[in-house]
Amino acid sequence: MMPPSSPNPTRRVIEIAGIALLYYGAASLGLPLAWGNTNASPVWPSAGTAFAAVLWLGSRVWPGVAVGAFLANVETFLRNQAADPGTILATSAVISVGNTLEAVGGAYLLRRIAGSNGLFDRAPDVFKFVAAALVACVVSASIGATTVSVAGLASPARYPTVWFTWWLGDVVGVLVVTPLLLAWCYRPPRSWRPRQALEAAVLFGGLVLASQLGFGGWPLPKDAHYPLGFLPIPFLVWAAFRFGPREAATAAAVTAGIAVWDTMHGFGPFVGTTVQGSLLFLQAFVGVLAATILAMAAVVAERQDAQATLRRARDELEGRVTERTQELLRLTETLRADITERRQSEEALRVSEAQLVQAQKMEAVGQLAGGIAHDFNNLLTVIGGRSALLLQRGGFSDAVRTDVELIGKTADRAAALTRQLLAFSRKQVLEPRPVEPNALVGRVVPMLRRLIGEHIELVIVAGRDVGHVLADPGQVEQVIMNLVVNARDAMPDGGMVKIETAGRDLPEAARHAQGHVPPGQYVTLSVQDAGSGMDTATLARIFEPFFTTKEPGKGTGLGLSTVHGIVHQSGGYIGVDSAPGRGTTFTIYLPRIAAGAASPDAAPPAPSGATRGTETVLLVEDEEEVRRLASEILKGCGYTVLETGDPLEALTMAERRSGAVDLLVTDMVMPAMGGSELAERLTITCRGMRVLYISGYTDEMITQAGTSGSGRAFLHKPFTPHDLTRKVREVLTRA
Repeated sequence: MMPPSSPNPTRRVIEIAGIALLYYGAASLGLPLAWGNTNASPVWPSAGTAFAAVLWLGSRVWPGVAVGAFLANVETFLRNQAADPGTILATSAVISVGNTLEAVGGAYLLRRIAGSNGLFDRAPDVFKFVAAALVACVVSASIGATTVSVAGLASPARYPTVWFTWWLGDVVGVLVVTPLLLAWCYRPPRSWRPRQALEAAVLFGGLVLASQLGFGGWPLPKDAHYPLGFLPIPFLVWAAFRFGPREAATAAAVTAGIAVWDTMHGFGPFVGTTVQGSLLFLQAFVGVLAATILAMAAVVAERQDAQATLRRARDELEGRVTERTQELLRLTETLRADITERRQSEEALRVSEAQLVQAQKMEAVGQLAGGIAHDFNNLLTVIGGRSALLLQRGGFSDAVRTDVELIGKTADRAAALTRQLLAFSRKQVLEPRPVEPNALVGRVVPMLRRLIGEHIELVIVAGRDVGHVLADPGQVEQVIMNLVVNARDAMPDGGMVKIETAGRDLPEAARHAQGHVPPGQYVTLSVQDAGSGMDTATLARIFEPFFTTKEPGKGTGLGLSTVHGIVHQSGGYIGVDSAPGRGTTFTIYLPRIAAGAASPDAAPPAPSGATRGTETVLLVEDEEEVRRLASEILKGCGYTVLETGDPLEALTMAERRSGAVDLLVTDMVMPAMGGSELAERLTITCRGMRVLYISGYTDEMITQAGTSGSGRAFLHKPFTPHDLTRKVREVLTRA
């Protein structure tokens, strides 16, 4: 609720004078109810008037509040002949300060906690308004009660009663008057239809009658103090639900006015043995009633605003739907010119949607599989590493050695399974290099013949000048083996498996059941069998992880999903052609690279057998067990190891180290900072430091970080003690 901009001096003077007169007039309604000679009124309308004025016009009108309060107090004290003129003037001046601070401080507090717009349009803001009133009125009550006690206008023994009456009177005045004034000032005039105007007239007529009956006025006799104070409540709820905050504030003010008037004239359920006791009950009732009705009206206003927003959104949506419908109609008219083209487009759209759903499902399962594999690799690193260390140490019986070896072998089998999961999820570490497919197939043929058995014939058709592809040879061999094993299982009674390579140029996209292959130059690798084939339903799920048509215990369902992941991570495509009774053909498309980029498909040079050293290694790994294992392995080989699980602490350790750090061994994914960022920051201060990344899985970013740059390498989890020491020695001795 932002005050208007500062007016010119003349207008400001008019505003201050108007506020002073308004305050004085409102005080004339409250001072006749004052407690003895103290000016402590049980209902102080001027407090609500000042509060509303400061909220509406800003704190610049405080002189008007001060002048009005001063004049009202002086006039009342003089009329009651409470003290000599000097005392009256001084007391009135101090009390006016409290009245001014109450309004200015309360308005400031309310703006801070409730904002500046729609004060009575939200229930939380109404409660904040009540809280601000309760707090702000403490100022005026404390200053006023203290002043009249010091001036001798009230006995010190009556100080608590005077303070409480003063405070509660100001609170009631703010709760009743401020919402009334602000609601009528801020909200635009309502244009009522005749039916609404008639409803409002009936509402307020019934409210006046119910209030008169409830608080003991006409037509009941004066001495009939019936407990009927609840009678106006239905009309107040009516105002809140049907009209809103402004009408609810008006209804609350009307009810409060009638209740105060009737109680002060001896009518109604609040009349007690003492005037002060009656007024305290009346104040509590009026304050609670006003706050409750305002909150209820705010809740209704919130709901109405939400409904209006929903209606606007619905209308906008309907408009957009209408526009899109018209566009679709125009498109339909255009498509009618060529029925064949339309049918082809619809079929292509259906296939694309099915492919998209399948791709999203595969991606979701892949993310899950990759995360599981990553966590298992951390565990397997510790299991396999510890079992290897135990075997190195020796000193136990043959039975124990057998158990430890079994633990290690089981960990290796689990590691192989996680590698399949990583391959499927396309998060495994690849080491791509130029590969000649014919040579690669030739190397793997002897193993394939042993794998499929003598009852199946293996035929190799090597194309001429097929070119080279950029791929990881080990992963491509895995693809071939998986496809051949799948073909073998499809022919339990024997048959033929044909592996064929060829160079193929696609001038336009090639479509198949699993998607399409963009135009370009490719090397194709196909595996064909003469098995039973697959129906359409099986083809739709063939690459799903853990889907298998084999008997329980005969397969994991990861073979073809692994093939799918490796091919796509290598930048290729895979298609399947099959039907019941005519076998299956898998065709892999790998992008062909330029002849100049190819080099002999040789294995990387074998590392030196030496694994010991005396260099300093900074080890950063957030998995404590993995870190302890790696540290123990490296220390056992003579290295000086600085270890931590916090990348930020690693930076501090490197800065404080007097000697050089020769090698950083860091996990790639850590909570505070990634391994790549840590390496970049450390290489600034530790020149010549080499980097070895370790991780349970990698994506494109991690792969790039682990395979590019001088003195950087990657070690995949799970690793054995020998793997770690060999890789560390290799990185440290690399030119």
